[in-house]
Amino acid sequence: MIAAWGFVLPAGAMMPLCWRRALPGKGWLRAHMSFQLVGVVLTAVGLGLSIGAVDLLKGEHFSTSGAGGHKAAGLVVGILAAVQIVLAFMRPHPPKDGAQPTVGRRVWSWSHRIAAITLLVLTIYTVVKGAERIEEYFAGDPSQVLSSSTLTALYLGLLGGGVVTVGGCGLLLGSKNRTAPLVKPPDGGPISSVPL
Repeated sequence: MIAAWGFVLPAGAMMPLCWRRALPGKGWLRAHMSFQLVGVVLTAVGLGLSIGAVDLLKGEHFSTSGAGGHKAAGLVVGILAAVQIVLAFMRPHPPKDGAQPTVGRRVWSWSHRIAAITLLVLTIYTVVKGAERIEEYFAGDPSQVLSSSTLTALYLGLLGGGVVTVGGCGLLLGSKNRTAPLVKPPDGGPISSVPL
């Protein structure tokens, strides 16, 4: 799950923000959807591994006792991620050139963005709590696991480094493709790709 939520999904979220000029037309949208699909598959695999680990350790599934909030937060992340996928398929069509977006399109666009930001924040909390949980489990044998602060630092480094790298590359490549017009977001909002 760290690969999904530390790099793949945040990198996919950078596509509409930073890659509109570098991947003109619907290229940025295809890249966004591809990254998000891979991220959801990695999340599902991670969830399966987590359930298997709970079975192996004879624990209780989705019980919040003794888990420090990790299981409950992880369950909410999983549900919100599934809702994002369903919402993606329910996306109202973008307005035609020059037309104003419908109310439904604006509501969808803002709810998609708010859910994405909520997922990212909740995922950071979930990873921190999961790292603490791993450290508690291996408390008697420090050679078996990194400390929770080290795991958290690795995750945040992956997250920050990935977002900066993917976003920066998109902006840099987009600045070299100045002949490609910036594509207005489908919701009719401001253009979010800033020329360098």
